[in-house]
Amino acid sequence: DVVAFSCKGRGFCPSCGTRRMVDTAAWLVDRVIPEVPVRQWVLSLPYRVRLLCAYDPKVCSAVRRVLVRAVSGYYERAARKKGKRRPRAGAVAFEQRFDSALRLNLHFHIQWLDGAYAWEPGRKVEWCGHDGVSDGDVAKLVKVIRDRVPRCLKRMGKWPDESGGGEDVDGGSDEEQLLLELGAAAVQGRTAQGVRRGEHD
Repeated sequence: DVVAFSCKGRGFCPSCGTRRMVDTAAWLVDRVIPEVPVRQWVLSLPYRVRLLCAYDPKVCSAVRRVLVRAVSGYYERAARKKGKRRPRAGAVAFEQRFDSALRLNLHFHIQWLDGAYAWEPGRKVEWCGHDGVSDGDVAKLVKVIRDRVPRCLKRMGKWPDESGGGEDVDGGSDEEQLLLELGAAAVQGRTAQGVRRGEHD
């Protein structure tokens, strides 16, 4: 059988996981990310969207695109305000599927170049650094992403419309419904019977 880890284990291997993490970080620093400031952005999702992303790769990709376009647009608009033409932002995105307790908790960690590259025909590419991210900037981006994600999921038929005529986000077979319920229990730290771990009747 083919397994992911060199140790041939089928669970979580701290040694193999750390080696892959270090190799990926070295590759990004040496071959991918230029020598410019980098800022990490993290997107945490509501339970319902989190579960959809965890069980549907197409939904996960769509939500990631919404995030990338929103934050890239923020950087590119800032560069245009400084008179830069054709600015382009850059980022490397990672999906993390669990939290520190190994519960299902899909969220995104994205390393963004903290600025944008501007380009004009016949001229060299120019780096335009960002002045800084304020709480107000983050609040506006959260609102943009919060508004765009449901619209995107509705277009995909994965989110119920307000009239109740759309496809239910939890729709599907009994097996799929059970998976979603078990996933929700894992996210919330509850058992399948709805009792939070550590609590007693």
